[in-house]
Amino acid sequence: MCFKLKHMFNFSSSSLTLINSYLTNRAQAVVVNDKTSRLLPVNRGVPQGSILGPLLFCLYINDLPKVINTCRTHLYADDVQLYSYCKPSEINNHVAKINDDLTQILSWTSQNGLSVNPSKSKCICMYRYIATTDFI
Repeated sequence: MCFKLKHMFNFSSSSLTLINSYLTNRAQAVVVNDKTSRLLPVNRGVPQGSILGPLLFCLYINDLPKVINTCRTHLYADDVQLYSYCKPSEINNHVAKINDDLTQILSWTSQNGLSVNPSKSKCICMYRYIATTDFI
């Protein structure tokens, strides 16, 4: 995280030190029915429910669209939408290009310590039909 903040956003050294201290040496436990698990270290992510969490996540994924070549993107919180347009006659070639973008996304997520949840990933194909009718 701090690498990106320094090299992509030019954060000052003192800001990086503050954020690094905020993100390191953390632990968490789970409470269920008044029973608490043992504390385990948290090595990734931001504290759940934190004020800085959403902002830091947005900064962290800010460079994702740069690895995508065919599709346009819409980033919102932890969701990424890809969308694209092609003529029906170009669909097979276009699907191959979209799959190349998905491969790039998987590579980017791996390099950045993130993962894609396939069960939450969906594809929607829409077709626009324009009928022409001659009226007498």
